[in-house]
Parts: sequence; structure tokens; C-alpha cells
Amino acid sequence: MWALQPSYLTACRSCGSSGAQHAGATYARTWRVGMHSGCPDRSHPKWGVRQICSDATTVRSVTRRPSRSHTTTTAAHARQGEQSRCDASPEAVRWAGRTCWTQAPGATRRSQWCARNSVREHRRTLTTRTTQPCRSLAARDQEGADTIGHSAERDGAAGSVPAAAARTDTHPAEKLEAAVTIVGAGPVGLTLALLLGQLGVRSVVLDRELVPTDHPQAHFLHQSAVEVLRQLGLETTARAAAPPVADWSRFVYCGGMSGPMYGVDDHRARVATFDPPPEALSPCDVLHLAQNKLVGILRHEAQNNPLVNLIEGCAVHTVVQRSDSVRTEGVRAAASNRTAATVSVESQYVVGADGAASAIRDIAGFRLDRGPVLQHLLNVHFSAPSLRQKLCERGMLYFVYNRETVCVVIAHDVDAGEFVCQIPYFPPYEQPADFTPDECRRLVLAAVGGDVSPSDITVLSVKQWRMAGGTTDTYSTGRVHLVGDACHQFPPSGAFGMNTGIQDARNLAWKLAWAVCGTADVDAASLLDSYNVERRPVALDTLATSMANYQAVLDTGALLGADARHLDAVLGVASGRAASLLPAAARSTLVKNALKVGRAQFGLLNTGNAVGRTRLRRLGEALHRGRGLQLLFPAHDLGQVYKSTLMDTLPESHQHKGGHDAVATIRRGARLPHRAVCRQPGAMDDALTQTSTIDLVATLRVPELLLFVWGTPDQTFLDAVPVLRTKYTNLKLMVCGSSGSTEAPEGLSTVSGYLKWSGSGTGVTAADPWGDNGAVLVRPDNVVAWRHSDNPQHNGTADLETLLAHYYLPQEPLALV
Repeated sequence: MWALQPSYLTACRSCGSSGAQHAGATYARTWRVGMHSGCPDRSHPKWGVRQICSDATTVRSVTRRPSRSHTTTTAAHARQGEQSRCDASPEAVRWAGRTCWTQAPGATRRSQWCARNSVREHRRTLTTRTTQPCRSLAARDQEGADTIGHSAERDGAAGSVPAAAARTDTHPAEKLEAAVTIVGAGPVGLTLALLLGQLGVRSVVLDRELVPTDHPQAHFLHQSAVEVLRQLGLETTARAAAPPVADWSRFVYCGGMSGPMYGVDDHRARVATFDPPPEALSPCDVLHLAQNKLVGILRHEAQNNPLVNLIEGCAVHTVVQRSDSVRTEGVRAAASNRTAATVSVESQYVVGADGAASAIRDIAGFRLDRGPVLQHLLNVHFSAPSLRQKLCERGMLYFVYNRETVCVVIAHDVDAGEFVCQIPYFPPYEQPADFTPDECRRLVLAAVGGDVSPSDITVLSVKQWRMAGGTTDTYSTGRVHLVGDACHQFPPSGAFGMNTGIQDARNLAWKLAWAVCGTADVDAASLLDSYNVERRPVALDTLATSMANYQAVLDTGALLGADARHLDAVLGVASGRAASLLPAAARSTLVKNALKVGRAQFGLLNTGNAVGRTRLRRLGEALHRGRGLQLLFPAHDLGQVYKSTLMDTLPESHQHKGGHDAVATIRRGARLPHRAVCRQPGAMDDALTQTSTIDLVATLRVPELLLFVWGTPDQTFLDAVPVLRTKYTNLKLMVCGSSGSTEAPEGLSTVSGYLKWSGSGTGVTAADPWGDNGAVLVRPDNVVAWRHSDNPQHNGTADLETLLAHYYLPQEPLALV
């Protein structure tokens, strides 16, 4: 087993105060266990190292994984630990690789590894200090010790900590059970909970915040994400909350939001050049909707869903994984109508959906391979209702270049006057503390420009963040999985973060539902292993696309004179050896003055001189050629192709590249394309209420797959289908006939639904890849797992049987002719 204990379980050895009692104290970034910042005694030994959470109130143990040399001997260490004794308190902490252990006089390293888990489970083991003789595993089991190391309560009982310092947890305990525990109630976590609820799976959602934030973050939903909202029945509600297309389809390059304007990039106008156009690929259009508004819609739906238990204000500090379950523990903050409480949730699986600063990622020991920080930014959320009448052009993004600031303003809702100004800063020469409310207001006014009165600007909130990109080494370990920003982070260029997270949730939801459904014929291990195999390559591809789009932002700025290479040169000089002789304040002043000089050149854009005219001409040419920041990525969004054991393994499936090529055809591992369908009167089940092929999977129940047949395939396939459905009873059959047909082909009479194409088909084209006849096996996430082939070189139905063995566990082989 592995776990993580919060340091407020440990009391100060000198003054007897616990971390919980001193939660309001100011702690250092690293806190030496046994001595808090408010303790007057600095003479006692400093042993152990802990790390505090970002809010400086909840402290957790440093997460480290054992080095490879130690994981092979853990079992032996654990056995010898039953006879080993540690006769003195540790005096030092020693680090080797990613291993942390305590070393004490009279104690060997081996005696410190008193772990109860197997060698395989020890990869996620945390080792902490020991302040009393190591007890046998049996004794610890009797005490119910599910974590490694000992709490102050046990230490106090042994006499090594003053009795007054022993932890006394007065919080009432709240014990819950659910099939899945989801940590994080952002758009990804709530989407996962609702998808699970749609499949009949109960979940508990633990969210750290007592109330959701009003600060807008992500704000653009791709077509695939809107398709998920459509599946949840929330597309209409979300679209009603979003501003009209005319308000957000353009990116504006300007000296200020009210002018002068340097260039406009209209992304909806560029749609006319797409082949096929986005509306032919999906019945769902993109949405410009602030994340906080989307979360409000999802949260309202979750609160009214009997299968979703949303617990707010609960900070998770411990996750204990067993062979058949997981226990998640946290502290639920006090509110006006309740006292603080300890929450303990028993579930079969835990999903970390708690964002870029994921606690679950740290607790479970996932490694985040994140590249260098690309930018440090402040998001200034402000309201300016009168600004809508003074804008030089309505748009989504305003790239502002003037003498006072270089920034990007996001128009979340022009008519409501809701905006966010993204202001870059450059530590250590600039710090967030330098941006006081008055300074933020000044910079916002500079970005707005024109004759806007300061009284028209209201700064609502300010948040700092770092732009970077990377993914975790894996998305799953045992019964713990990560989704969204917890496992991948991208620059905001392209709006890929939230959208990729929603697709993570869609991929994982049905696999979790199948795993917990309890039927003997489901291969749960194979299903859940495929989550990492399928989704992590998508994140790596998305990261490359996002980074290329971010580079387009830098290139466009360079055309106007904001060359990132010049900035790098300035920062290089400030951090060089010569500048290091200067005081920190002098280096800070040097950088700020250099930035001011660099911004002065933007005045050339407004004076009509030759330099300014040349720069504006080059900007216009670049935007006309589509070399600026891009917004719409239908091929990337809808053309991803999965490769795993859950797909048909014919050689053809390994040649699929994705992108436009996958969007325009029916491919194994790719999304089932959209085509309008309608019901045959009285022949369709009541669950299907929409009229698109992408809606067919909404009728599936656990653990069903969809066998969708259209036209009249070959007789061999028609003869095999009844035999397949006898063996695999969870195959749901739907048949689509031609517009003049009124019944299914012979041999397919027992169907769950009979449809017909809406309108006349045109054969295999980019807009209509279906052809006259065919059959596909579709997963609950609308991904094609198998496609029937008319190629006489192989028996396509036999391939289907082989593939089904990766989803189900038949008790006897099925022979197909």
C-alpha cells in the first residue's frame, strides 16, 4: 500500500503545537518537521522534511519514489523490519536518487524500510521518519495503520513526543462509498462524473473550493467537446450562455482595444477554405464560453444527478490503494451550516481531475515531464460595460502593442463587459507583488486606450500562472488515473487544454463503468490499460500542435517589432556574470528600463513613417496567409486515431495518420463520422432522440458495444451476425437502410433500432465516406473499433471475433465460417 499523510498530524516537539493548530501561521516553502515557524525554540533537532501546499495551510509529505536499487529488496527489508529496532530519533535525512529514508544511530538503512506492501506496490511507497522502535507488521496491522510512517498520535503514545503534542482530531468523520472517486470539480471532473452517471455508475466528487471561482480561464470549446455536451443533453444550455459568433470570430491586432487597429484575422471567414467544411463533419459548432460559466452549467447538472455526490471544500491529503479498492481521505472545510469534518471515501477507482497543481498526481507519485516555463503571466479579470461602444472591432482576442504595455485581452462577453487582460512579467526582476491593484488598473487602461474613464474599469480579480507544456510519464498507476491538466499541460494557443481533458473523460468514463459493472465477461484490466495507451499519444501530438501555434504568436509579434529574441538577450545580460555584481534592485531596474525602451518603438506604428508602414504591411500579409495564431483545428480535433489492443489489428490500422485523412473516412481507431439519420416509424428505441450517427452511442448501456450495419453487406457477414450475437449478448445491433427501404436485410431482423439515411447519399466522398454498404463496431466513446471489409483476402468477421476477445471474456471459443 502507499499513502501520504499530512504534516498537521505531527506536533511541534518543542512547544507542542500541531500543524493544524498553526494552520494560519506563515510557513516556509519547506517546513522542517518538528519545528513550525511560530515555535520560539530553534534548538531542538531538525528531522524530516515536509512540503506545504500552495495555500500555506495544508502540509503534506514530500513525495518520492524508491530508486530502482531499493525496489528489488523491499520485501526482504519489510520482513527483517519485524525484528529490527530503531533506538534513537533520526538525526538526518539522506537522499539517493528518488529515494528518501531516515538514518539514525544504531539503525541500518534496511531497518528503516518497514513497509507492508509488495515489491510491485512499493514503487508508490512513501517513507517517513520513525520516532519510536519499529513495530512488527502484524502489530501495525492491528492498529489499522494503512500508511507508512506514524502519526503524532502514535508517537505520543510511545513517549517520544510530549503528550500535549499528540494529535487530537475533533473533526467528525464522514464515511462514504462510491464506485469512483473524482478529485476536482472543474469542467473535466464534472464531465467525467456526468458521463459515469449516464452509464449508471455512482461517483463522489471532492472539490477543494467551497464555491466555484468567478475568474474566467479557458474559454473555447472545440466541436468534439460540444459533442460531449450534446451527449449529456447540455449543448442547448451551453449555447444559450455563449455570446454570438459575430462577437468572437476575429483576432484583433491593435495599439489599444479602442484603436488604432493594425490588422484583423477573421477565423470564420477562413472556414470557407476548409475541405470538408466543419459543419459537414459534426452537427455541433464550436463555442466561445468562459470556463466558469461552463462549470456552472455542469455543476448544476451534477447537483441534480442522484448518482453524483458533489462535496465542496474538501482538500484531499491521503490516498491508500489496495488490491481491490482505494480509500481517499480529506478534510472538509467548515462552512456556515456545518463544522469541519474528515471525509473518507471507499471506492474502486480514483481519478485525479484537480488541474495543473494536482495533489493526486503528487500523492500517487506520477512524474510530470514539463518543459521550461514559456511565460509568467498575470490574468487581470476586469469589467468594463461601456467598452463595447468604443471597441475598434469586436473580437475574441486583442493583441495590444503600445508604449505602456504589450498584452493580450480576452473578450469573454463584450455585451456584458467581461474581459481578462493577460500581462507578462519577468521574474526575478518583476514579481506579482509589483502589480498592485492600482498598477493593474493602469495597465488595463493602457490596453483599452481611447477616452475610457478609469471609473468605467473595475478590476474583479488577479491570478498569476505559468505557461508551460508537458505530460506525465503515465496516466494510470494501479487504481488511480489522471485526466485533464493533471496529466498534460499545453500553452493556451489553440485552446487545447480543456478540450483534451474532456476527451480524456470520455475515453475513461465507459472503461471505468465497464470495470465496475461486475459482469464476469468484461476484461477490465485490458480496458483500463488502454486508457494510457490511447490518450497519452494524443496529448503528445496536441502539445506539438500547441507549441507550433504559440510560435506563430511570437512570429506575429516580431513583425510589429516585439521580437522575443531581443527580450531573451536583455534577460541574458541581466542574469550574466557582469550584472551579477549589481544589487538585485539595480538589475530589476535595468530590465524594466530595457522593456520600456523596447515598447517605445510601437509608437512608429501610428506615425505613418516608412518603418511603421512596412511592419503593418508584413502583418497584413501574414494574416492573409493564415500565419497568425490559429483558432479552428477540425482535423486535429476530430481526426485523432487511437492505436491499442482494443482496435482491429490488421496491418491497415497501423498506417492511419489521423488529421484530415481520418476525418474524411471511416477508420479503425477514429471517431465515427457524422451523417444525418432519422427513425423508421415505430422501429427505433425510445432512447435515441437525435438525428446523427454520432448520437447512436448514447443509447448504449453497460457493457454494450454497437454493431452498426448499413445497406446490405456480403452474405457471409449476414450469416455470422446472429451467431456472434448469441455468443456476445452485449452486442447492440442497429441497421440503417436506404431511404426507400422499410425493413432490415434478411438475417438482421432482430435489431435494437432500424434507421434510414436522412437525404440522399452520394457514395464515398469527403463529405460522405459511408458508401452503399458497410458495418462497423463502435465503442461507447464513438470510436470505430472494427470495420467490415469486402476484401476477399481475409475474413472480416473472424477479425471481429478476435477483437471482441479484448472487450469480453467468452467462456468457450466461437467458430465462424
